[in-house]
Amino acid sequence: QSLVQVLPTDNEAATLLQDAVPQSTLEWSINTPGGSRTLQGKFRPGRKSDGSSIAFVWMIRDVTQQRLADAMRDQFLATATHEFRTPLANIRAYAESLDMGDEMDAQSRKHFYNVIQSESMRLSQLVDDLLDISRMQAGALALDCHETDLGRMLEEVSAKVQGEIQAKHQEFRCELPPKFPPRINLDKGKLSAALVNLLGNATKYTPEGGRISFRVDASQHKLQFTVSDTGFGIATEDLPHLFERFYRSNDDRVRDLSGSGLGLALTREVARLHGGDVTVESQLNQGSTFCLTIPLENDVTD
Repeated sequence: QSLVQVLPTDNEAATLLQDAVPQSTLEWSINTPGGSRTLQGKFRPGRKSDGSSIAFVWMIRDVTQQRLADAMRDQFLATATHEFRTPLANIRAYAESLDMGDEMDAQSRKHFYNVIQSESMRLSQLVDDLLDISRMQAGALALDCHETDLGRMLEEVSAKVQGEIQAKHQEFRCELPPKFPPRINLDKGKLSAALVNLLGNATKYTPEGGRISFRVDASQHKLQFTVSDTGFGIATEDLPHLFERFYRSNDDRVRDLSGSGLGLALTREVARLHGGDVTVESQLNQGSTFCLTIPLENDVTD
């Protein structure tokens, strides 16, 4: 909101505001009980028709959210550039090695092909996330729901993260219910991506030798997917911002790892489109627990 002060308050005020030319713009920060705020002030002189000065106009508005959005955008652009550059460089390097490796043995060649495929999938996922974020911001992200074999879907989800878990020698425990509700109607693709994101984050931010658990509870009324880890944990000041688009913790351990800051925002949106939500509990240096819950008797957004 703008605060406009005009002196004197006569019939010429509207003309002064319309005709005045901005002379200077200042920004400063103030401390409030709710935290630091950024204010922007514009100073504009006004004159009568005979040229004599009669008023000064100060327009002051709170630009805190705008400046935070600008900072997050700049941070995202820097992160996205890095996220694109790294897999592209790997693809190029391994492709050039394959082109020059006439005497390369079959095992090495297969490894190089696997790296190229993995990095290509990483690029594809980043592009998909960017497109989904754009749709989400426009209110156009929708579900494509069908009857789904939940047991098979969960097997596929677990399989997608096994490689990284094994590479880091982490302990993985998967607890599934003995029986799933029949004919579950959901968006398999988006829900699978959300669960893979939660499990991928768990293994990414958990040191080698740590523990990851994936538990699914099914009842007549809801599904609950719980992912727990013994990783870095999340600082108290980061928790309120965790599901914001492009947000990443300032923890150096997190910054040293790749990430776009899009996954958790998309995960919560997918849960909410299904009529559910995602919650988190965490303690720094002790680990985190994410719970994604979906009601089974609720109409989903499609």
